[in-house]
Amino acid sequence: MNHDATTGMDTTSHLLSLANPAHPVVSSAPPSLGDVYVPLEPESLSQIDVPVTEIENLILKQLFQQGPRTGRDIARQLQLPLHLANEVLQGLKRELYIAYKQTAGLNDYLYELREAGFSRAHQQTQVSTYCGAVPIGLNEYRNSVLRQSLRNVEPSMDDMRRAFADLTLSPRILGQIGQAIMGGRSLFLYGAPGNGKTSVAERMMGTLQGEDRTIWIPRALCVNTEVIRIFDQQVHQEVPVNPEVAAASRIDRRWIRIARPVVIVGGELTLEHLELVKNQVTGITEAPIQLKANCGSLVIDDFGRQKVNPTALLNRMIVPLEKGVDYLSMSGGRCICVPFDAQMVFSTNLRPEDLWDEAFMRRLKYKIEFPAPSAEQFKNLFDARADRAGFEVNAGAAEHALQRLRELGQPLRFSHVDDLLEQARDFCRFMRVPLLLNTKVIDVAVHNHFASIAHPTV
Repeated sequence: MNHDATTGMDTTSHLLSLANPAHPVVSSAPPSLGDVYVPLEPESLSQIDVPVTEIENLILKQLFQQGPRTGRDIARQLQLPLHLANEVLQGLKRELYIAYKQTAGLNDYLYELREAGFSRAHQQTQVSTYCGAVPIGLNEYRNSVLRQSLRNVEPSMDDMRRAFADLTLSPRILGQIGQAIMGGRSLFLYGAPGNGKTSVAERMMGTLQGEDRTIWIPRALCVNTEVIRIFDQQVHQEVPVNPEVAAASRIDRRWIRIARPVVIVGGELTLEHLELVKNQVTGITEAPIQLKANCGSLVIDDFGRQKVNPTALLNRMIVPLEKGVDYLSMSGGRCICVPFDAQMVFSTNLRPEDLWDEAFMRRLKYKIEFPAPSAEQFKNLFDARADRAGFEVNAGAAEHALQRLRELGQPLRFSHVDDLLEQARDFCRFMRVPLLLNTKVIDVAVHNHFASIAHPTV
């Protein structure tokens, strides 16, 4: 990651039902508190957009994999209210799949499998080992994305200045980024390395305020009995809810509150990352990166340096970018329609004309060039960052660093400031000397970083 230099809900988004009439969005809006989307726990099994047989299978697999369990433990793992879990448990007991082993406190029992339950659980485990929270149905997920769409947020110029306060960005660039966020439009960031592209892409969701900064996502989806895992601890940052507030509001625990996601991929990206991938051992399907990025941003960093051809990548994303929906193929061959509400950001050091033709470029709505700093910007930034880092700065230190770079024929980059200050700090700490930026320390930093001049004597 480059360290770039610095200086001092409720409206409807794109209509998925119109984009794909074969997969209409259900008309009833999900429950909410005020204007903020909040998934509320179901009051009856009929409010769960998953067949009861699937909930039964989850319970049977729990008992198969973990042995006898109490009703409360089963409900906790299903993330369902106890009375709904008990309703399913009683149905399984009547069908002779499970039985009471013993009492387990007030109005609860320890449940165990009977022969028929063992047989059914074994069969279901061969299909999928998943026995966690009851998944969310696809229609309910579509509605949640519509309600939490980036197109519902309205960052201001003040929000932009606050989020990017430590980056050197012109008002023009700030305005372009803000307009793109408000419209949920794709961005194409280009320019020489080290001038802020990656830093901007990483911080875009930080422009949002209050409740707009968080969303609710399901732990998993259920599509035609297949479980698709959405929540990913490596991608999503959970934002805990006060337990008392959650209990009082009856929040559906099958959902997790997270910061709007920022999914960043680089040269490792392949077309497989954009498709459903089923684990042949567990039977659990992993959601592709664009599904995990919904209601946030998907950043393709170092664009043009992936193993996949840039044109092939954009061809794959044309329908999602233009229609707001994506079509994914499941393991059985069935194609499903899912919402696409991620703001796509392409960041590259390459020249735009070297990547694709005009027809492709037209589909990327905002093109923003990140220029190199001027000499004055470089020196101002150097002094500001050095002061913030705790250095004592000799007069003319920034000018000396600038002169050294000129001697080496190095084009200026914002990132050079942080790079040189890090080198200077390492040198001072190792030599057990105060953090003082003088010409000799700067010479050491320049030599270590660029290795293009004779090593100075200090």
